[in-house]
Amino acid sequence: MDGLWRKRALSHINILPGMRILDIGAGTGKLTFEVAERLDSIGEVVGLDPCDAMLENAQNKLERFSSLCDSSDLAIRFVKGKGEELPFDSETFDVVVTSFAVRNMTDMRKGLHEVFRVLVSGGNLMILDMCRPPSNLFGSLYRWYLRNIIGLIATLCLGERESSSYLESSILQFLIPEELCDVLREKGFTEIHYYPIFFDIIGAYIGKKPFL
Repeated sequence: MDGLWRKRALSHINILPGMRILDIGAGTGKLTFEVAERLDSIGEVVGLDPCDAMLENAQNKLERFSSLCDSSDLAIRFVKGKGEELPFDSETFDVVVTSFAVRNMTDMRKGLHEVFRVLVSGGNLMILDMCRPPSNLFGSLYRWYLRNIIGLIATLCLGERESSSYLESSILQFLIPEELCDVLREKGFTEIHYYPIFFDIIGAYIGKKPFL
């Protein structure tokens, strides 16, 4: 389902041919290639991730993707790096996107400061991530699901529970949508909007770097 979530999140921002776009926490490149397809063969997409194994996987996908793309005006590359220390000059990208990565930053506020720095004036940020479940019946059911069902699936399919334990803790300790929107304002973003993607547990956040 995450492919559908990414498509829905991207529908809330304008991606136009010729843009330069950064995907933070690109992983194996799912969102990177989704963005590239929307550039209509003109522009540049950079996928950034700190994990060598993820980047190797993404690079293998890039070779297959490039064989299907006959335009020399579309540049896609993958770079090793952390969202908190972006290896790019200020005002480099028209759009920054990230899916399920902000929640995993060691210093989210520093990461968002870096995003603001590398965006051009008028540039847009799109964050897709999980939210801390609300304090209602649905939220209670979701917490039970995280603590019991996800852990059981991880144990049966992977033979370990550590990954699911981290997922549970990272979600339950994360911000609710209103709090993350406040952090975006604190970092200088304007025109901030939150769009629920999947009930109250996954959402897209849109922000703009104002013209300075």
